[in-house]
Amino acid sequence: MAGDYHSCDINDILAASKCLKPPCQSGFMADALMIGVEVADLAALGGTDYTDDLNQLLTDAREWAILNNKLRDVVELYLAIQRALDDGATTPEDLTEFLTTVECYQCLGHETRKNLILYLRCQIDAASVRPQ
Repeated sequence: MAGDYHSCDINDILAASKCLKPPCQSGFMADALMIGVEVADLAALGGTDYTDDLNQLLTDAREWAILNNKLRDVVELYLAIQRALDDGATTPEDLTEFLTTVECYQCLGHETRKNLILYLRCQIDAASVRPQ
């Protein structure tokens, strides 16, 4: 499954990820794979290694169990803002002003917005310095 996804060429990514979509796996399998990837990534970055310790992961993440879909979206947005600021991005501190600067994105369709977010995440990952 290893490949050069950092090119962000969608055709290359789709070809490299062909067994990550149905019928090879389903939605709940995708979540399990995502958790496994995040566990491996955290360990690789020097964080807690939960690879063989699901009980510890569940214990450490117990406060997050309160999140429903809407709250997860809020937390995901907040974490993205913090990550961008940590990377040196500048955004208006006033939410109303910031909403004015991103107003043009609101008129895009739901799928277009989601696809742009994924594309931008790929571009950000490609531009990020990663440990070798």
